[in-house]
Amino acid sequence: MKFLQTIIFSCLISSGVSGADWPTQGHDNQRSATTAEQLDISRLSLSWTWKSPMPPSPAWKGTARWDAYSYIRNNKSMRAYDRAFNISSAGNQLFVASSAESAVIALDTADGSENWRAFASAPVRIAPTFDSGKVYFGSDDGTARCVSAGDGAKLWSYRANPSRKLVPNDGRFISLYPCRTGVMVQDGKAYAGFGLVPWEASYLSSIDANSGTQIYRTTLNVGNTLGHTLEGALLSTSDRIFAPQGRISPVSFNLDTGVRQARLEGGGGAFAIVTNDGKLLTGPGFGNSSFAKSRKNFIQETNANNLSAIVRHADAHAVLATTTTYHFLIKDKVRAVNRSGGATRWLGSLEGANTLALAGTTLFVGGKNLVIALDSGNGNELWTAVVVGEVHSLAIANGKLFASTSSGKIYCYQ
Repeated sequence: MKFLQTIIFSCLISSGVSGADWPTQGHDNQRSATTAEQLDISRLSLSWTWKSPMPPSPAWKGTARWDAYSYIRNNKSMRAYDRAFNISSAGNQLFVASSAESAVIALDTADGSENWRAFASAPVRIAPTFDSGKVYFGSDDGTARCVSAGDGAKLWSYRANPSRKLVPNDGRFISLYPCRTGVMVQDGKAYAGFGLVPWEASYLSSIDANSGTQIYRTTLNVGNTLGHTLEGALLSTSDRIFAPQGRISPVSFNLDTGVRQARLEGGGGAFAIVTNDGKLLTGPGFGNSSFAKSRKNFIQETNANNLSAIVRHADAHAVLATTTTYHFLIKDKVRAVNRSGGATRWLGSLEGANTLALAGTTLFVGGKNLVIALDSGNGNELWTAVVVGEVHSLAIANGKLFASTSSGKIYCYQ
């Protein structure tokens, strides 16, 4: 069973099971946003809608500032990863990361009714992770938590820095060391990053996934590790952790020891995926150069095994990868490109295109007031659903499609 996620635009794909028959390990730490599950498009229709009493409260509000130095406007924000409530699904539950109510809310996927909620004391921004009957999440209160997937009961909590020092943020107080990476689980260990500003300490921690006991804690922004701001969902290979950093390019760590290895090429962003053949794609980059041509948004491609830079994909702000094709989001366009040779296979349009998910041969795209389904082979439109708000988060599980929007609504189609 797989539970797949990709974050900045928080597209999550999962295939789960019914009832209490939880999968033993259900996540994709490469954030691939792909599943072999094929939805029946001919029958796909609205099943239920859930609405939060308050809209999402993003960490970084507003649009990206224009680049006055290079006279470039309309760049995608590098930290727009929580414009909607990020979602994930396992079994018969949908887990909602609520930045408005500072909680993880578990919804019954049959009818959208609430099963339980687990509170934090500050916004939850990154989609919860499910593993072995447990749900893991981080919060702006500086805490990583593990709760029971059955009823939301607390199992453990962990703080990388025990300090209760608070700072104001959007009308409320948060920790100076918020957990804005979510909690990643791999081989019985949980991993989480903590930090906010580059002149204060940031941390990467490994935690026993069952007991909450610290295995290691790497401290950054001291000595020769200055300037780190871990922000965006962690992802991994068999021996490395990659941490997006929002304002600057990602950083690589040794998975087993937490030793910092290198800061990678690129211009920032909180989006990242690792392909099956070991390519790391991150962005939307902006900066790291005074030349106008290279200060536009781009996706940076890196070799995830040796950390060498490969190529920048100009103007793109998100990507989904298969073995043969890259599907890029470029402003209001969806572009399918052959990975070998780089030729464009097809080009589609969707206003405000934000997020991608691939289910079998169907490509789902979330945009402004719409979710569409495209044939991934030729780009033909197969299905359309009207929603309220911009779609920033998608999940697919057990024949259902879930879409979360900037209005605080979540839609279920089946």
